[in-house]
Amino acid sequence: MASKHNQARSDGELNRERELKLECELGDIGKLLHHPVLRRATALPQSGGLLRTTYFDTPDLALQQAGIALRIRNHNGRFIQTIKAEGHRRGIALDRSEWEHEVDGNLDANAAFETPLRPFFEDEAIRAHIQPLFSVKTIRRVFLIDTGRATIELALDRMSISACGRSSRATELELELKAGEAREIFRVAKDLARALPLRLSMLAKSDRGYRLLDSYEPKPIKSRRPPVVADTPSAVAFQMIARETLSQLVQNEELWRSSKDPEALHQMRVGLRRLRTAMAFFKPVLSGRRARKINAELRWIGKKLNRARDLDVLLERLRSAHAEHPLGLNASDVAQSRAAAYMKLAQKLEKPRFKRAILNTAIWIETGAWLEAASKKARKPVVRIATKALARRWKRICEEVNDIPELSTAKRHALRVRVKALRYGGTFFADVFKGHTGRKKALMKSLEHLQDVLGEMNDIAVGDAALANNRTSLPDSAEAVRALMPMAEAAARRMRSIRPFWE
Repeated sequence: MASKHNQARSDGELNRERELKLECELGDIGKLLHHPVLRRATALPQSGGLLRTTYFDTPDLALQQAGIALRIRNHNGRFIQTIKAEGHRRGIALDRSEWEHEVDGNLDANAAFETPLRPFFEDEAIRAHIQPLFSVKTIRRVFLIDTGRATIELALDRMSISACGRSSRATELELELKAGEAREIFRVAKDLARALPLRLSMLAKSDRGYRLLDSYEPKPIKSRRPPVVADTPSAVAFQMIARETLSQLVQNEELWRSSKDPEALHQMRVGLRRLRTAMAFFKPVLSGRRARKINAELRWIGKKLNRARDLDVLLERLRSAHAEHPLGLNASDVAQSRAAAYMKLAQKLEKPRFKRAILNTAIWIETGAWLEAASKKARKPVVRIATKALARRWKRICEEVNDIPELSTAKRHALRVRVKALRYGGTFFADVFKGHTGRKKALMKSLEHLQDVLGEMNDIAVGDAALANNRTSLPDSAEAVRALMPMAEAAARRMRSIRPFWE
């Protein structure tokens, strides 16, 4: 593979790029350079220096939408054209196909012949509109790390990104696997993180540039179904699910910090809850002190998200309240409280504890002792754990839905959480249980409906609590809850009438 110091192959050979990205504060560079990991590493001064990179796309961002990045990088007078293509999934570490080719400073269509870019260059209408969109100036220092199990290139980049008269700056570490075991990049990250707070990042440099464009509208990342099948070993299945859920959390956290999009915050919390649900489903595989510590830190993060997200929900209800269900609340007061909660959350996300919690979770997913354990449960096909976990939760939910009208607000909320966890589990294991497609679809839909009704009840309770904190007069919400009760009971009956797809 052409390395960061641009020893590019002239034949444009296909390679795969495996790298972990971390952000650090500019003021922490000195501490990083004196870290034992870098003091033992081999400096590659010829690989660093000033890099000037131009990224290309069409005005309507056709390449970006196809998961393709096209750039030309100038390093010491050599111009390297690089094409990168994402797979269907973006995990904790970036894993992309990469084609590099030395050029004269202009785009070379011939170098794209055997790449995903070929259809765009063959279409003359699209090809004519491929143009420079943004640039990245990077001051780079490069080190080669030999862990004994892997050779890893560490690039320390100070970047300035420019587009449309706007600019942004970032300081980034890239740990790229050159040879050996992929998990070693996480072990190196763990050593570095002991000395300074590093933020796990899933932003490619191209992502940072696109975010400066007027035509780019970043969208919150929704959950994706991990490709877990019946005979997948349980430990492997958990790792696949955990990677996907943490990826959802981190990508939305990055988006929320830059945009303050309420939907990004919602999807961040969804990713967090899905990850904790997965840990609960796979508890027999993950038992141990480290797993409990990770779960405790994730619970702490969840608590920090709750206040801002609860106010999002309340504000949305106020702004869309129907005349027949007036809440009688002052939306502007709630909006001010939400703004204050957003500011407080933004500060929390910059704290070392938050950064370490996320990075430590990623490291645990990739290198945790649970992966090395010779546990029979860890090696068993996931269908066994999935069947038991789903059946146990189903049984408890069926017992509780018989008495929904009698449940307290707290118990209704707990029931909703369990229904949601069962839905998440059904999604995790959708491909584990291949048959009974009709039952599977019907049950998942009924669970979603029950969750939504219970959610409306919970939103009323959360709104009451939020307003109490704001010292605003509380509406009479008991009638609204009573009006929803028949819907909840009907949803519960429908759910219980469907035979589970795991039986």
